[in-house]
Amino acid sequence: VLIREGDPSAAVDAVNAYVLSHSAVNRFISLWVGVLDSTTGQLAFVDAGHGHWAFCRAQGTPESEQVAGHPPVGIDGETRFDAAVVQCEPGDRIVIMTDGVVEQPGGEEQEQFGMERVLEVLSKTETPSADVAGLHTAVCAFASTDLLDDDTTIASFQFVGREP
Repeated sequence: VLIREGDPSAAVDAVNAYVLSHSAVNRFISLWVGVLDSTTGQLAFVDAGHGHWAFCRAQGTPESEQVAGHPPVGIDGETRFDAAVVQCEPGDRIVIMTDGVVEQPGGEEQEQFGMERVLEVLSKTETPSADVAGLHTAVCAFASTDLLDDDTTIASFQFVGREP
């Protein structure tokens, strides 16, 4: 559906129906799906229970809603996964990460790394590779180990400009 229609809403609706009909009760999937229109710079996305992503404007501070726009896939067959849209300008970056980044405990009190620290790191980086390396380094330093508690995946992409 995503390749055929380019519509993240329809794609996540289809995934939701599939997961509901093919998995055991109490199984769900959190995900973030986006489609960037390279001619307009519009990014249409669905955040289904994921919530761990940041929008880094080329000119400005990184921001994050820190809350998923929808419940995870596989919970409710009545949920419609409407896409949100952000307008990307050249140099803007989207950074998506698993909960292993945000929820990594550290220090004596085992406080979570948290989205505030994520945004602080991203305020000092300017490229996708620096986003990934900077976040990974910061999380490992926070945890005082490179053997982290949970999966730790970080993806960053940058809109370089509109296609002619």
